[in-house]
Amino acid sequence: MFRVNDYVNIDGKEYLVSKFLGQGGMGNVFLIEDKMNDSRFALKTLQYYIPDDNNHRSLINEWEKARKIFHKNTIRYYGFHDGLSEPKTPYLLMEYANSGSLEQFLKNQNCFLDEDTCLEIFHQIINGMEAVNEVLIHRDIKPDNIFIDNGIFKIADFGLAKIAEEKTRSKTFKGWGTEPYIAPEAYRAETNTIQMDMYSIGHVFYQIATLKHAFGEQNNWEHAHLTFIPPLPNKLNSNISPKVAFVINKLIAKKPANRYKT
Repeated sequence: MFRVNDYVNIDGKEYLVSKFLGQGGMGNVFLIEDKMNDSRFALKTLQYYIPDDNNHRSLINEWEKARKIFHKNTIRYYGFHDGLSEPKTPYLLMEYANSGSLEQFLKNQNCFLDEDTCLEIFHQIINGMEAVNEVLIHRDIKPDNIFIDNGIFKIADFGLAKIAEEKTRSKTFKGWGTEPYIAPEAYRAETNTIQMDMYSIGHVFYQIATLKHAFGEQNNWEHAHLTFIPPLPNKLNSNISPKVAFVINKLIAKKPANRYKT
């Protein structure tokens, strides 16, 4: 396991583990710095490493999927080590985003964003998702998986990604997604389509527009996704036009056929 102030050798270059950035569902993320030129990267490792367990396979999946995606609105992945040889810690080497996550950004807002600001964020996320969906279905879009680097919003975390037309994982799998953002059809283990990602994006957009989740806090997220109808975003934030509210509402439609086709 890596710790702050450790040194790690990657492809013949030595890096200093300079800062702990955060903890996700399966791993820790550190900031590392190249000793020679001060370049900085994010290093993602597993909290608990057991070869070929669900988390290890998810990390491998993230690398195999993410390395095929190149776009300014997605996090770039540079390297991977499976942990089966020295060092005995698997890791991903990724682009470092210097301004944290969209989740943190939204928590720091003291008042509603204006529509132009919302649209600028929406467009960047859409641009990134177009690149992602050319390759795969992400299946875990949420504010915590969207990062900001010098004002550019970037999608990350492809550990649960699947190829379109494959079936979803079982709910018993530890990393099945994040409940507040899971599409209704995923609860029914239906075939993966980009409409699943659209649904998650719609909830992210709703949260950007209103600074809260469309369904508030829930004890039974499955019931909420299958049955609840939230108020239109423009009813909560008067800065949002009915036209934009309609788009968000269409993205979070219960039936995939009622969402956008592309």
